[in-house]
Amino acid sequence: MYNEVGRQGRPERNKRYLVTELAENGELFNFVQNHNGLQPAVCRQLFGQLLNGLHTLHNMGIAHRDMKPENCFLDASLILKVADFGTHKVFAGDSASDLKTCTGTRQYMAPEVAKNERKRLGDKYQGPPVDIFACGIILFFMLVGEPPFLKPLNRYHKKILSDPLEIREDEEWKIEENALDLVAKMIAIEP
Repeated sequence: MYNEVGRQGRPERNKRYLVTELAENGELFNFVQNHNGLQPAVCRQLFGQLLNGLHTLHNMGIAHRDMKPENCFLDASLILKVADFGTHKVFAGDSASDLKTCTGTRQYMAPEVAKNERKRLGDKYQGPPVDIFACGIILFFMLVGEPPFLKPLNRYHKKILSDPLEIREDEEWKIEENALDLVAKMIAIEP
């Protein structure tokens, strides 16, 4: 802990600083948009890193609960770093299914979280599957450069709560069949 001299020349006590690595390639979101989606080989490399990081978090008993490209950063060597643990939840064993809070970013929010949006105390859900759902959305975004569902978000949430998810199709998208199948399985309501 460092003391910093404040504006009026007096030391400020108990000020905390967070120092992070430099991410020369910035957010994954901007990186993908600048490339209009990623080539399959680059996508496999980065998505593999994302899943490895998530696997490590889940093995440590941590659910991120706000996985999105804006919370993933790339260094100069294209090593992916997961960041922003402001909505994380630590769990142990069966307590992974004791989560109730509606938290995260709507475009990446799993149905079981979204249905808690208007409730004070929501239904229980498991943290790791929520992270995997968001990663399915991220994978699609990495491949195509845009989200799999159209806005407005309130219609998105009504749809994911009532119907099986259907990824919109566009003839310009050139997604390998196995990649699209993986995305569909990751965002399935009942995986």
